[in-house]
Order: sequence, then structure tokens, then C-alpha cells
Amino acid sequence: MPAAIDALRAGDRRPVLLHFVDPSCPCSRFNVDHVRDLIRTHGHAVRFIAVLTQGDARAMVAGYDGLGLEIPYYVDDGRLAASVGAYSTPQAALLDGAGRLAYRGNYNTSRYCRDRQTEFARLAIEDLLGGTAARAFPATALQSWGCPLRHPRRGPTDGTT
Repeated sequence: MPAAIDALRAGDRRPVLLHFVDPSCPCSRFNVDHVRDLIRTHGHAVRFIAVLTQGDARAMVAGYDGLGLEIPYYVDDGRLAASVGAYSTPQAALLDGAGRLAYRGNYNTSRYCRDRQTEFARLAIEDLLGGTAARAFPATALQSWGCPLRHPRRGPTDGTT
């Protein structure tokens, strides 16, 4: 995990959900309410960090601030996304308390996140927090339906909202 993510954790050893988000992507904007629900439900047990992935850093931060998620963010130059295998937005990467990847994939089978049976990120969080073995998710958990990641070179930054 990059040092900037460790700094955002500030010694907090709870599991971390990296929320890969592109504020200019319609799918990321459709996903905001679902992510808010996850934060409300699991924010006491899981540290949420938004990973901004596309375009000009200032524009991304301004767009992210407009989403109102109020979780720390990290501006990625592509290395963090590559390290966890993220390829589109919105996407989740769930790390256990030791920083090992427990889940990477979609939040649901569609951008609207309305089917509780396929809320993959929520189910992965519940499995991890419940101490049960990670379930095998269907291929749709990894099928890209959002905005593909493009990683122009820029220096990583971090901040909080």
C-alpha cells in the first residue's frame, strides 16, 4: 500500500475500502448514494478512502468535493489502481487490516446498486467483518460497466475533504 494511503489511515488498522471514483464519470455519480449507505453502515468498522483516478488533479478534487462523500481521498497516478487490479470506476478494492486484498470488483451488477443479492462490495465487507471465508462472486462482479481507467502521468497527492 502506498505511503500516502498509510498516512490517510493514520495508524487505523481497520480494513480499508478503496473507492475508485472518477467524478466526471456518470457511473461514479450514480454510485454515490450506495457508497454513502456503505459508509453509514460500515464506517465504524471499515476505513473508506476515495481514490481519484482520471484527468487533472485539481479538477478531480473539485469534482470529488461536489459529490459530498466526506471521506479522505488519494489522487492516484495509476500505480495504486494497478497494484489492486482496478480497471474502471466506480470500483471497490477491500483490504483487510493487514493490507491484503480481500475483494476487488464492482459494487453491483449495474450502476444503480438496487439489487441486494448482487451488492458485491457490501457482501465482501460483511464476509470480512464476520470472519467468514470470502465467497466466490460471479463473473459479473468483475465485468466492467463503468468508465475505464486511463492513467496520465502525474504525481500522487492526498488530502481530506
